[in-house]
Amino acid sequence: MDFVTIPFNSPLYKKELELRQKILRVPLGLNIYAEDLSQESQQLHFGLVENNELIACVVVVPLDNQTVKGRQMAVCESLQGTGIGRALINGVETELKKLGYKKSSSTPARPRWDFTTSLVIKLWVKNF
Repeated sequence: MDFVTIPFNSPLYKKELELRQKILRVPLGLNIYAEDLSQESQQLHFGLVENNELIACVVVVPLDNQTVKGRQMAVCESLQGTGIGRALINGVETELKKLGYKKSSSTPARPRWDFTTSLVIKLWVKNF
């Protein structure tokens, strides 16, 4: 499993959109492709790839030169509850430190798993 940065509008970004659509939008009756995604070019996109497949992703919004906000994290349904989300957040935290960010926050609109709430409290809403 490899932690990756996902460039905006790349083939891997297209896979990210597919994963976010399936996991985050369809259950709410929404369509990610009907949204204006242009602002995502200014956001950071990270993922986990295994056997050339994107298995998890998260979008991070820079709020200023020290603070980011996590949003739209998705993990393949078959891998939920296996620690993949935790591995993704650990990779994101390491990468954000390298990029000079010091603080993060997140307010999930609808936590879907117990671990999400735990990760938000322990990893996103803190100084790292």
